[in-house]
Amino acid sequence: MAKQQYIYVLKLIPYFMDDNNWTIKEEEIINRHFTRLQCMLSDGRLILPEEH
Repeated sequence: MAKQQYIYVLKLIPYFMDDNNWTIKEEEIINRHFTRLQCMLSDGRLILPEEH
């Protein structure tokens, strides 16, 4: 059976477009998220689009 693929798009809500609105709590959440993505990328479970 072929591996399933999903498209995931992360978009900030307008509130977080201002750096002053980020708290330590939000920064910790985002850091955990990107650490997980880095692990998935190194394991070959994540495909990132090429930059143009």
